[in-house]
Amino acid sequence: MTQINFTLTVDIDGAHASDVADDLGIDSEAGELDQALVNLLRQHLADRNDTRDWRIIGARVWPMGAQP
Repeated sequence: MTQINFTLTVDIDGAHASDVADDLGIDSEAGELDQALVNLLRQHLADRNDTRDWRIIGARVWPMGAQP
């Protein structure tokens, strides 16, 4: 198995940006963004007609400073 680590930065603007950022942090702590990330990566590769032998078996999103 091969593993790659990304750093994700999300810029949020607007009157309720801070509340939305807090909610996303809570969701990431709860693991609620993990499947969305897997779907994003799979779709990205599918859009490029990638037919190589690969399988994404998991992805995890951690809030800043929480990665083990």
